Amino acid sequence: MAVHRDPDLDARRGRRRRRGYGRELAPEGPQRGDLADDTAAALEANPAAGAYFDTLAQFYRKACLRWIDATTRRPDLRAVRIADVVDLLVAGVKQRPRS
Repeated sequence: MAVHRDPDLDARRGRRRRRGYGRELAPEGPQRGDLADDTAAALEANPAAGAYFDTLAQFYRKACLRWIDATTRRPDLRAVRIADVVDLLVAGVKQRPRS
Protein backbone atom coordinates (compact mmCIF):
# COMPACT_ATOMS: atom_id res chain seq x y z
CA MET A 1 0.00 0.00 0.00
CA ALA A 2 1.44 3.36 -1.02
CA VAL A 3 1.43 6.20 1.44
CA HIS A 4 0.03 9.43 0.08
CA ARG A 5 1.67 12.60 1.35
CA ASP A 6 -0.02 15.93 1.24
CA PRO A 7 2.30 18.51 -0.40
CA ASP A 8 0.90 21.28 1.81
CA LEU A 9 1.74 19.29 4.92
CA ASP A 10 5.30 18.77 3.69
CA ALA A 11 5.61 22.49 2.97
CA ARG A 12 4.47 23.30 6.51
CA ARG A 13 6.92 20.84 7.96
CA GLY A 14 9.70 22.36 5.88
CA ARG A 15 8.84 25.82 7.11
CA ARG A 16 8.93 24.64 10.69
CA ARG A 17 12.36 23.17 10.20
CA ARG A 18 13.69 26.34 8.62
CA ARG A 19 12.22 28.72 11.18
CA GLY A 20 15.00 30.33 13.17
CA TYR A 21 17.71 28.87 10.97
CA GLY A 22 20.53 31.33 10.47
CA ARG A 23 19.39 33.72 13.14
CA GLU A 24 21.92 35.08 15.54
CA LEU A 25 21.10 34.98 19.23
CA ALA A 26 21.98 37.96 21.37
CA PRO A 27 22.67 37.69 25.09
CA GLU A 28 19.88 38.90 27.33
CA GLY A 29 20.04 41.38 30.14
CA PRO A 30 22.70 43.93 30.94
CA GLN A 31 26.14 43.11 29.60
CA ARG A 32 29.49 44.66 30.46
CA GLY A 33 29.17 47.26 27.72
CA ASP A 34 25.82 48.43 29.12
CA LEU A 35 27.10 49.21 32.62
CA ALA A 36 27.79 52.63 34.07
CA ASP A 37 31.44 53.66 34.00
CA ASP A 38 32.01 53.34 37.75
CA THR A 39 30.39 49.89 37.93
CA ALA A 40 32.28 48.65 34.87
CA ALA A 41 35.56 49.97 36.31
CA ALA A 42 34.95 48.15 39.59
CA LEU A 43 34.33 44.86 37.76
CA GLU A 44 37.42 45.41 35.60
CA ALA A 45 39.53 46.06 38.70
CA ASN A 46 38.46 42.74 40.20
CA PRO A 47 38.54 40.01 37.52
CA ALA A 48 36.99 37.37 39.81
CA ALA A 49 33.96 39.56 40.44
CA GLY A 50 33.66 40.40 36.76
CA ALA A 51 33.86 36.78 35.71
CA TYR A 52 31.18 35.79 38.22
CA PHE A 53 28.96 38.71 37.12
CA ASP A 54 29.18 37.46 33.54
CA THR A 55 27.89 34.03 34.58
CA LEU A 56 24.85 35.36 36.45
CA ALA A 57 21.38 35.11 34.98
CA GLN A 58 19.90 38.39 33.85
CA PHE A 59 17.55 38.43 36.86
CA TYR A 60 20.48 38.61 39.30
CA ARG A 61 22.47 41.07 37.18
CA LYS A 62 19.48 43.42 36.97
CA ALA A 63 18.87 43.13 40.71
CA CYS A 64 22.47 44.14 41.50
CA LEU A 65 22.33 47.07 39.12
CA ARG A 66 18.93 48.24 40.37
CA TRP A 67 20.23 48.28 43.93
CA ILE A 68 23.24 50.34 42.85
CA ASP A 69 21.18 52.68 40.66
CA ALA A 70 18.76 53.43 43.50
CA THR A 71 21.41 55.79 44.90
CA THR A 72 21.27 58.45 42.18
CA ARG A 73 20.89 61.25 44.75
CA ARG A 74 23.70 60.01 47.00
CA PRO A 75 26.97 59.40 45.12
CA ASP A 76 28.81 58.47 48.33
CA LEU A 77 26.35 55.63 48.96
CA ARG A 78 26.66 54.51 45.33
CA ALA A 79 30.40 53.90 45.77
CA VAL A 80 29.73 51.88 48.94
CA ARG A 81 27.08 49.77 47.19
CA ILE A 82 29.35 49.09 44.23
CA ALA A 83 32.06 47.90 46.64
CA ASP A 84 29.49 45.73 48.45
CA VAL A 85 28.33 44.14 45.20
CA VAL A 86 31.92 43.44 44.15
CA ASP A 87 32.59 41.79 47.53
CA LEU A 88 29.46 39.65 47.19
CA LEU A 89 30.42 38.61 43.65
CA VAL A 90 33.92 37.62 44.77
CA ALA A 91 32.33 35.52 47.53
CA GLY A 92 30.10 33.82 44.95
CA VAL A 93 26.85 35.25 46.29
CA LYS A 94 24.20 35.82 43.62
CA GLN A 95 22.15 38.40 45.44
CA ARG A 96 22.56 40.62 48.43
CA PRO A 97 20.99 39.56 51.71
CA ARG A 98 17.70 41.29 52.47
CA SER A 99 17.95 43.81 55.30
